[in-house]
Amino acid sequence: MRIAIIDSGADCSHERLANAKITGISFYSKNQEIHKSENFHDDTGHGTSIAAIIHKHLPEAELHCVKVFSKVMFINENALYHALEYCIDSGYKLINLSLGIHLPSPPEKLVKICQKAYEKNIILVSAANNSTVGPSYPAALPYSFGVSSGSGIKKSSEYGYQSDSSIEFLAKGSIQRIAVHNREYKIAQGTSYACAHFTGIVAKKMSEGNFKSFPENKEELIKNSLPNIKPFIHYQEKMSMDYTVSNQEIDQIGDKTFVNKKKFDWLKKTALFPISNKELSVFYKYNKLNDTQIDLFIDYPKFYDNVFYEKTEEKKVCHQVHDEKQWSEIDTLVVGYYLDEMFEANVHFGNDLIENAIQKNKNIFYLDPRVTKIIKEYKNKYPKYSGIVYHPEITSETLKILNIFKYLPENKVPVLAVVGTSSKQGKFSAQLVIKNVLEKEGYNVGFFATEPQGELYGASFSFPYGHLSSVTIDPNESLDAVPIIMKGIETFNNPHIILAGTQSGLVPRSIKQQGMGKTELMNICVLSAMKPDGLICAINPDDSLETIENTLKVAKIYTKSEIIFMIMTPYKRTDEKGDLNFRKLEPLEYITAREKIIRHFNIPVIDIMDSQNEEFILNEIENFFS
Repeated sequence: MRIAIIDSGADCSHERLANAKITGISFYSKNQEIHKSENFHDDTGHGTSIAAIIHKHLPEAELHCVKVFSKVMFINENALYHALEYCIDSGYKLINLSLGIHLPSPPEKLVKICQKAYEKNIILVSAANNSTVGPSYPAALPYSFGVSSGSGIKKSSEYGYQSDSSIEFLAKGSIQRIAVHNREYKIAQGTSYACAHFTGIVAKKMSEGNFKSFPENKEELIKNSLPNIKPFIHYQEKMSMDYTVSNQEIDQIGDKTFVNKKKFDWLKKTALFPISNKELSVFYKYNKLNDTQIDLFIDYPKFYDNVFYEKTEEKKVCHQVHDEKQWSEIDTLVVGYYLDEMFEANVHFGNDLIENAIQKNKNIFYLDPRVTKIIKEYKNKYPKYSGIVYHPEITSETLKILNIFKYLPENKVPVLAVVGTSSKQGKFSAQLVIKNVLEKEGYNVGFFATEPQGELYGASFSFPYGHLSSVTIDPNESLDAVPIIMKGIETFNNPHIILAGTQSGLVPRSIKQQGMGKTELMNICVLSAMKPDGLICAINPDDSLETIENTLKVAKIYTKSEIIFMIMTPYKRTDEKGDLNFRKLEPLEYITAREKIIRHFNIPVIDIMDSQNEEFILNEIENFFS
């Protein structure tokens, strides 16, 4: 008896397959073409579990494992079609498909292939969707035996039949111990395993007598099914293996999701507005920290804060953009938080810039979610606009994309996270400095940013949950999303280290704050989901020792990581009344505050923006992780 298993391959070294007769092949997509390989080793464990279940039902069967999954449980649709055609043309009379395409209607090509198998009396056994949302193909086609999980099934040889459903057969998909790759086991449930059990049942019946036609086999299976077996709905879908079928290539999706240069290959020559926003001013002050080419710095026509301009007067800032030549030299307008302005003229100036950019068909990268409405109005006004509009955000749609990558390998490279006692401490600037120091030494740095401007500075991914957050998922969902992002950054960027950071503080700063605030809650969820191996903590000169100590305790509790060193801004946050009022400390004041903290915590404290500390930063990080 020869059985074809179209899945993720098999780990032939697993003890459950020790005596199995296994051969295999692999189909994969590269450069929009389907290639064939003799390597069918299982990278996910799914195919191994299916092969082991079928082998247990019929140990003497010859199993031919046809690998179509990538290491992220992703199937290229064309590779699946090639695999099916291959199995049909190779004469296999029984094919297991513990997978399916979840669409409102089946692809025409899939229907034709399954019909071809049916006409050749080839039995396709296919798994239904684990949830009740929408059909799964080919399980719902009349040319295959669709299988779902049955409730009340005690033995793997038992199965049920439901005549009033397109998914007619029910088999053992309840919680069970399954074999996975790397010679390991896990506890899981799902229709994939029900499908494998049913394939084993069909294989055993086929091996006991003469081969019959598809309708005759089906009739006999119905006759021998158990009554009173009801469908079991998998409410806990995380326990089952889900997969995605697409015509796209997984590497292309991964690159466009996690690789900055490929994600933003359209962003080459930029104009930044307003350059006095702190989110964009780092470009102006520390442009050496990034590779983005900036052709135009734009600021408000009216301003009232001279501090910024005194420090940057050596660089030219444009306060009006009427020159067509200026527009012709850029492809993208980057827009910050100009709606926070107190002058109406400045807000109008920002709106006019956006209208001009859309009228001239320029791309727009904007940070402020409030700008979405303004852009939409101008796009309606200029319907021929074809530029790219990008806003860093995390929505339910983002989760669907990320879900493709949930079975990526766990992170192996170290993760370094910057946390803090409060907001406005320069945590993001500190991350840029650390990134620059490590890259100058030759390290490839993966960068997970929690600022919306992060991707402009080379971040692999941005999760902007701070000021005017564009993260619309809840903290619980972030616990699922962030680990996937971290794995995606490592898989598709091959970094030596991943750098990350949080927003604001980890604990309430005053008695007025009763309980956990939304920002602190999201901070803890994001930080714990990052799973950092080392921490750098940002503090303020006027932080109490208790505030710092509480922050360090919380960080250690939720990460089980150590503090490598602390960074302290030379600016005092509050005045004598406790109001937010930044003042730069005199050198002696800064040294006194810094030494007090070092003595108490026995942890180094530096001003990370002082370039003389670069060697210290590199040595401390290298020593910690070595």
